[in-house]
Amino acid sequence: MRGSWVACLSVVVLLSSAFGCGSERPPLAKVKGVVTFAGVPIKDGAIVFEVPGRRSASGKIIDGKIAEVTTYDNGDGVPVGVAGVAVHAFSLERPVPTAEASGSSDHDGGHGKNYMDVSESVIPVQFNNPATSGLTVKIEPEDNDIVLDLQEP
Repeated sequence: MRGSWVACLSVVVLLSSAFGCGSERPPLAKVKGVVTFAGVPIKDGAIVFEVPGRRSASGKIIDGKIAEVTTYDNGDGVPVGVAGVAVHAFSLERPVPTAEASGSSDHDGGHGKNYMDVSESVIPVQFNNPATSGLTVKIEPEDNDIVLDLQEP
């Protein structure tokens, strides 16, 4: 009985060392750069990098500059490889409520129908998804300086 328990434990240890326990992170690289739409810097937004088989990374776009790109820990970067890219850019101006929209209900927390309608995309929505954006970048092991100029389709 003791021999089979030791054999099972040995197999578990061997498999754990061969395949790892999933705690190792893939190599990451820092990313900075600029994002524009039709040559104009995107004022406020977000950017997402998706390398197949890896955790996605996201960052901010502030005055056209890519900042704080994070996969696991704040500012740690993007997994190395070819990444699909999504860009989100919104105007943060609240629309003027209409008479109909100024009413509230139990379903909107008393804020009115326009409560969630606080922003409007300032770029075509195709750029909001890596699968439809047409944007890819190769993330190299060293620091990466990316320039993305989005154009109207």
